[in-house]
Amino acid sequence: MQQIPAVSVADLDVDAATRQALGPSYDRPAALSDDLSSHWAGRLVLPPHPSWEGDRMDWTADPFQDRNWQFQHHTLRWLNPLRWSALDGDARARDEWRAVARSWFHANVPPSSAASAFAWKDMADGNRALQLSLGAALLADDDEWFIDLLKAHREWLMDPEHIVGKNHGLHQHTGLFVLGAVMRDDEAMDTAVTRMTDQFATTFDAQGCNDEGSTAYQGLHS
Repeated sequence: MQQIPAVSVADLDVDAATRQALGPSYDRPAALSDDLSSHWAGRLVLPPHPSWEGDRMDWTADPFQDRNWQFQHHTLRWLNPLRWSALDGDARARDEWRAVARSWFHANVPPSSAASAFAWKDMADGNRALQLSLGAALLADDDEWFIDLLKAHREWLMDPEHIVGKNHGLHQHTGLFVLGAVMRDDEAMDTAVTRMTDQFATTFDAQGCNDEGSTAYQGLHS
């Protein structure tokens, strides 16, 4: 593999991160103020599960004995309201976003010593790579741990042994593409595009039927 071009926080493409903030998990929340109030009140809300008021930086937490809750916790998508508020100039939200991301980094990198088996579970890795990449504008120049965090995701997602099939794999490819764009890493972006192109060709048959039997996915083909 080629050496990753971006070697410092200052090298990250913040504009690329801004352009990729698309989709319900990454758009500016319609109820941003309410979401922030819930966060500062100590509640972690991961629908459809009940709210939880435990330590959000406990990366082994499993309050409802539920795999989906653990998955969502490790995607870090719940940081989205903090990111948008930080981009609006909220220093407290910026510090909180960085604190959570750094906590996750120290607990789960390298993957071989991760605190939780869900830390590098397929699809959680791709979703988290995307969410972290979108926060590139929130880092200080001396936050070199963040570069190590992005590199860990890059190395993990570039390894075909960690890539799964169907829609879970698509989330992994998307995360790798956005991470590559933010890191100015052509190899990562090219790999992601190739994988997505190959997957599209095998996902739909000649009649346009989706390999998961999903009518929603079938609509994408048309």
